Amino acid sequence: MTKDKIAEYAYEHVPFYKDLVDKKIKIWQDYPIVDKGMVRQNIHSVFSPEYMMDLSKSKVLEIYNRMAEFNPKWMIVQPSIILLFTNVLKAHSLPPLMRKKKRV
Repeated sequence: MTKDKIAEYAYEHVPFYKDLVDKKIKIWQDYPIVDKGMVRQNIHSVFSPEYMMDLSKSKVLEIYNRMAEFNPKWMIVQPSIILLFTNVLKAHSLPPLMRKKKRV
């Protein structure tokens, strides 16, 4: 997928980008620069609803249970998935899967 196709998809499917610009953008370079603060202020609108629908709360709980059985020592996970995962765990008062080890 080209950067221009990503820009077009973002405008059509991601509320944050649709609100960010007043017209449809088809070229990557036409998007304004987005910083971390802007993302933090609009965290619930920076993901495509299509993307988020695949991870319902019940699906996240199912994944949590499978991971708890596996007991991973480390994970590589996309930050947006961690955010979703953490919110579901907090809502259900579940403990984290791993704890940060203290250095001696």
